[in-house]
Amino acid sequence: MENEEALDNEKKVETETTISQCPSCGSGLFYDPKSMGLKCKSCNSIFDFEKNKDNLKLDYLDSKVENYDWSLETRVFHCDTCGAEILITGYDVTTVCPYCGSGYVSKTDKLPGLKPNRVVPFAFNETDAQAYFKKGVRKYFFAPRAIKKKIPENKIRGLLIPSFTFDSNTFSSYDGVLEKVESYRDSKGNLKTKTKRFNISGSKAINYRDLVIESSSKFEQKQINSLLPYDMNGSYHFDYNFLRGYSVEHYQDSLDHCYSKAKNIMDEDIKRKILSGYNYTSVVRLNVSTNYNDRMYSYILLPIYTFEYEYRKKRYVTLMNGQTGKINNKLPISPIKVSILVLLIILAIVAVVLFIMLSE
Repeated sequence: MENEEALDNEKKVETETTISQCPSCGSGLFYDPKSMGLKCKSCNSIFDFEKNKDNLKLDYLDSKVENYDWSLETRVFHCDTCGAEILITGYDVTTVCPYCGSGYVSKTDKLPGLKPNRVVPFAFNETDAQAYFKKGVRKYFFAPRAIKKKIPENKIRGLLIPSFTFDSNTFSSYDGVLEKVESYRDSKGNLKTKTKRFNISGSKAINYRDLVIESSSKFEQKQINSLLPYDMNGSYHFDYNFLRGYSVEHYQDSLDHCYSKAKNIMDEDIKRKILSGYNYTSVVRLNVSTNYNDRMYSYILLPIYTFEYEYRKKRYVTLMNGQTGKINNKLPISPIKVSILVLLIILAIVAVVLFIMLSE
């Protein structure tokens, strides 16, 4: 009888995407990554909703005016405790701040602006996330032995982080001067060096796809970079059902500001790839002129789990990619293991120097 009830509870029911309460018992629904449906908190019934795979890109030049009005569909709250701005959808059942845990947030007059057009949903639930976290800690070489034996109790939160992705086809013309330091032996056999300068010029075509720029008030770009990549082929057309049960932060930086960040990243990458084609020691001068064509963007929500815990009276926050399970390296570090590695590197350098001296 119990098995029959369990099977009945797990039965998927096709329903409207606007449903906000369980038709069976009236409890709240949340997005369930395993079934990719809406699951009831009380009776575990699962309800399907229509999902559309979406890799839609929007024309950056046509999006200068942020004319989407999300204020009618969501509320923006300002946390008086830590200052975070949080998007609370009509389906959320709590206004607890996901960053500081404050149960009181107050409404702000700031409007959301652009509406997300894509979302990468969570691929696994909190139970699986805890298992991935434990596995990641145990695989991390620098983690102390004690923490590998006993994973600390932690507070886990699921967040959908506002981000912009950018595409661009670039064509660059360049010229410059590089230097190359060369070693040689004189007529007496003494080792000497000389520096040669040479001119370079040419062109480089590079296409960029789905360059991720975060727009969160609580995370930095390097933190998001540590969780990349996300499989953008696993993104879906934005639907509020993917948000249920998770916190969504309002984007902090404008589309133009995020594009400027993306352009700087592309500029630096273009220079690195140009220089990678030459054998040189230093750069005297490098001029690069780049045309950015077919500029497209998406406003996308990316899934992240945060793990907050204490180890030896120090607070840590480790991040996890909610799609792949990859964690960043914000973990406790064993000083002994670091010291051993540094010692090995020093010994290796000494060995190389001695080998060169003996060879002479």
